[in-house]
Amino acid sequence: MNERLRDVLADLENTRESSDGWMARCPSHDDRNPSLWINEGDDVDVVVHCFASCSRDEIARSLGYDSYPDLCGNEDLIACPSCDEEESVSVDATEGETGLWYCNECEEGGTGAEYVAET
Repeated sequence: MNERLRDVLADLENTRESSDGWMARCPSHDDRNPSLWINEGDDVDVVVHCFASCSRDEIARSLGYDSYPDLCGNEDLIACPSCDEEESVSVDATEGETGLWYCNECEEGGTGAEYVAET
């Protein structure tokens, strides 16, 4: 577990380990049952997903971060061409037209050529 993930988990309530990460109460809404999934990402320190539909930026701000890129440890995230969510696609995922991109928010993705064409 990386240090940033350890810090985020320490700031959350009712945290428990699951088979593929951790679950906790989401700090962005009145969460009685843990609905926030947290884990390490492939290209970021922390990945979060609220099953009650809070955005990653809302979660980050609730934890005292400026934005999701600040929370996840990757300041080089850019806007998704599908959902227009700010800072949700990794820059390194779009390198070259043969690369792949994936939106952390709407879960859309495609080739680098498609990303370049859409932006």
